[in-house]
Amino acid sequence: MKKLAIIPARGGSKRLKNKNRLLLSGKPLVVYTIESAIKSKLFDKIILSTDDEKIAKIGKDLGISIYYRPKKYASDTATVIQALVELMETFEKNGEKYDVVCQMLPTCPFRDFEDIKKGIQLLDKKTDSVISISTYNFPLPKSLSKKGDFIKPYWPNSPFLTGKTRTQDQQIFYHDNGAFYISWWESIKKYKTFYKGEIKGYEINHLKTIDIDNKLDFEMAEIILTHVKDNKNQSEIKKLLSHLI
Repeated sequence: MKKLAIIPARGGSKRLKNKNRLLLSGKPLVVYTIESAIKSKLFDKIILSTDDEKIAKIGKDLGISIYYRPKKYASDTATVIQALVELMETFEKNGEKYDVVCQMLPTCPFRDFEDIKKGIQLLDKKTDSVISISTYNFPLPKSLSKKGDFIKPYWPNSPFLTGKTRTQDQQIFYHDNGAFYISWWESIKKYKTFYKGEIKGYEINHLKTIDIDNKLDFEMAEIILTHVKDNKNQSEIKKLLSHLI
């Protein structure tokens, strides 16, 4: 099967300026995702989709292909799936097509390339997409809504109303974490989303899926990497992130 990896990394970012090329422990943020794709040795082509020449240069220096996305798909209102579909349509017009597409967000720098391999192994003919997921840090059934100074349980069957408040009794909920979204090329063409059809979730440890969205996230990632690189520390954190050393 021919496999294509897509790393969407536009230049604009309101919450954290120039986020995708900020230096995290000495390397531009986007480099971590590019290196994961390369180390996996899974892909026939790795594409960096961007509108920023400085980001493009980072990709070129690492030997991967660059796709300059149209301005329409590089705005604050454009979504990464819209940009992906546009790229695929352009590729097909030029006679280039793949069997499998894997999209990886650069804001998730700690993903393990071994997890990418395991995610692709889950994609079979009965499955349209495989998405990396993590559990929420706090039980969603215990959600509260707030109006003015007043709060109330959000769900009608809230454990605060039923009395079943033990954490171990709560239903577990998951969210996507940006490490990877894997799909058949034809499924993306058909649905124009990773979330329709038959979808499998591949669970990844929270520590490997830190999502960098703002300055605090970035500083936390820097602290974690400093911890990992301390050779005297043989903690669980170091074991989980040993692939980054």
